[in-house]
Amino acid sequence: MKDKTITLTVETGKGPITMDFEKTIKVVEAAKKAAAEKGYPDGNYVFVHNGGQMQPERPLVSYHLEDGAKVVLSATGDNY
Repeated sequence: MKDKTITLTVETGKGPITMDFEKTIKVVEAAKKAAAEKGYPDGNYVFVHNGGQMQPERPLVSYHLEDGAKVVLSATGDNY
């Protein structure tokens, strides 16, 4: 169901990828899925949007992103 998902373009060091995510997924979980899809090693990842790091434990829906929004995948040394 499209009303429960959002399509994001994730910019990575290996090129962009367009993915659908459940709106209620936590940022950290969505970022890990994107990292795995692009072949990055298991680790801690977050998204950056409009120059600011998105809080890992917040759900995507809390950012009021529109379909097609662009986020940047960023590795972090933090443990989530």
